[in-house]
Amino acid sequence: MNGNGEPHDNCLPEDWVEASIGEITDLVYRYPTYFGITYVDEGVPEVRGELLLENGEIESDASKFRFITEQTANKFPKVRLNSGDIIMSVRGTMGKIGIVREQLQGAVITANLIRLSPRRELLLPDFFRLALLTPEFGRALNGASPQTTIKTITAPALKELKFANPNSIEAQRKIAAVSGHMQRTIEQQERLIVLTTELKKALLHKLFTEGLRGEPQKQTEIGPVPESWEVAHLDNFCVLQRGFDIIKKEQVLGEIPVVSSGGIASYHNVAKVKAPGVVVGRKGTLGKVHYLAVDYWPHDTTLWVKDFKGNDPLFTSYFLQTLRFERYNSGASNPTLNRNTVHGELVAYPQKKEQTEIGRILKSVEDKAAGHERKLHTFTDLFRTLLHQLMTAQIRVHDLDVGETEATGTD
Repeated sequence: MNGNGEPHDNCLPEDWVEASIGEITDLVYRYPTYFGITYVDEGVPEVRGELLLENGEIESDASKFRFITEQTANKFPKVRLNSGDIIMSVRGTMGKIGIVREQLQGAVITANLIRLSPRRELLLPDFFRLALLTPEFGRALNGASPQTTIKTITAPALKELKFANPNSIEAQRKIAAVSGHMQRTIEQQERLIVLTTELKKALLHKLFTEGLRGEPQKQTEIGPVPESWEVAHLDNFCVLQRGFDIIKKEQVLGEIPVVSSGGIASYHNVAKVKAPGVVVGRKGTLGKVHYLAVDYWPHDTTLWVKDFKGNDPLFTSYFLQTLRFERYNSGASNPTLNRNTVHGELVAYPQKKEQTEIGRILKSVEDKAAGHERKLHTFTDLFRTLLHQLMTAQIRVHDLDVGETEATGTD
């Protein structure tokens, strides 16, 4: 499908057909009147636009739903959902979709959503979900939307949009299965990223309150800390210095990272500070900590560690993350972190050997998270390419042996 909702320019195989959404789905474009509605703790789930996920699924966390009574839901029979229906946002976040799985059978939709019920003898719901996720359909949808401030699509315009699909349900099922396998791989990487992020957070808390040795705690002005740890003002542990101003037109493209409060903002050909380095957001992204393993230029919007006082630089980067500098955010439009204020903070820290071990442990967790991030980007790019080629018949699946357990269609 092109951006105007017209058929593909390339010739389709004989076993593929062009069909309009109106020909192969039943559309229900009728909103319930929800003024003054009473919500209950348990009952019929209400599906809202913000519950539609980027992968074409619907949020499964029940705590994020609102519920209405069965009696109220029965007043709106046309917007009650069946397993396999597709929900689409038709206003605002236009084109965002979600497929209804069995657990949402009988749920209702709210305003700005439309229900599309695939005609099962012609269209497999999970194949339809994939077709609606393609960039081609997104362009067609935008092309059929009036040029208004808030993007909107009407039911008549949506019905006219066409897309190509195999006329065999089995071929649709195989395409859905292949794509579904790739999506599950992506979701696995997303879960692993969440788990490693949570692990790092838990380790930060444990290691910076208990240390590595399991030693007894001593009471101090800042609470209990391991006996061997030193308690002192922050400027006894490290000295922070304001960064150096440089505007874009003064920069010459090179390999030296220019680090602003949010991270690496650009690259220059001159370094101001030798590696390793630790930079803290001073303006804007207050308190965000960045570790640099190469020479760098700390921007004026940051504070950088001028003197590590003999402490381990990698440990220092994690240590500063635990100090929650963002609490100095005064609520002003552009809050600023004052180094003189933070230098007076009382802190506790271990000896250099333990610092190095703690830094190594936390770095290994970060490296695992970064590895999962790289895999996620690779699999996501691969999925987009694969989806495009499958949905334009550039890759054929009729010879693939896809077992029934691999199918993701709700037929």
